[in-house]
Amino acid sequence: MKQDKTPWLKLSERALVSYHEKQFQNPYRSTVSFARWLEHLKLLSAKDSKNILDIGCGEGANISYLARKFPNSAFTGIDLNKTLVEKGNAILKKLKFTNCKLEKGDLYDLDTKYQGNIDGIISLQTLSWLPSYQQPIEEMVKLKPDWIAMSSLFYDGFIESEIKVRDYSGLNKKHTEVFYNVYSLKLVEDLFRKKGYKKFKYIPFEIDIDIKRNKNGRMGTYTVKTAEGARLQISGPLLMNWYFIMAAK
Repeated sequence: MKQDKTPWLKLSERALVSYHEKQFQNPYRSTVSFARWLEHLKLLSAKDSKNILDIGCGEGANISYLARKFPNSAFTGIDLNKTLVEKGNAILKKLKFTNCKLEKGDLYDLDTKYQGNIDGIISLQTLSWLPSYQQPIEEMVKLKPDWIAMSSLFYDGFIESEIKVRDYSGLNKKHTEVFYNVYSLKLVEDLFRKKGYKKFKYIPFEIDIDIKRNKNGRMGTYTVKTAEGARLQISGPLLMNWYFIMAAK
């Protein structure tokens, strides 16, 4: 199925460069927790030598953190946005990374050169910003990795929600549109099982720090504590149901 990728490119160029770049020095708590979870599942360790593909990598801040934590493994990030790839490679070179690199690629038409050459696929905070989860997962499976791990917005049940955010808060009042879809963990698990990935695990991402709400009222995660002390993550009008998932053969 052909996808219109223009909105993603414009959004990344206009709004997400700072999002990617600021975590080179201060990794987001979700990235730290995701890496810890991969280690807990024994998918990655400091001693292992694995080849990992990051789909929808942006400027590669996520894999720069993983490359430090797992120095014997090699990380390749792919992103549709050529500008982000070029900027990211320049940053990685400046920081003298030798075990990670970025390449331009389309998650709806993944290059077969990766097939048989990777141990695992990761994709952080990407799936829910796509029109659907089926085709991206099917493309990942075609590369035949041992496992696939992702972070995204999910619901623990047979219910999903298609959400399109229209943000009119820019200075020129021309709105941007982006998906914040919440997918069913049960249906995603069913798809992986049909594709031969019988092992499926997931955990909610529970953030361990307080984040203040931005004063301009725009999209951007902040936290609110419940009476029991748990932190809810909210962005604009939305509750952010973050989960980590993993499917393996």
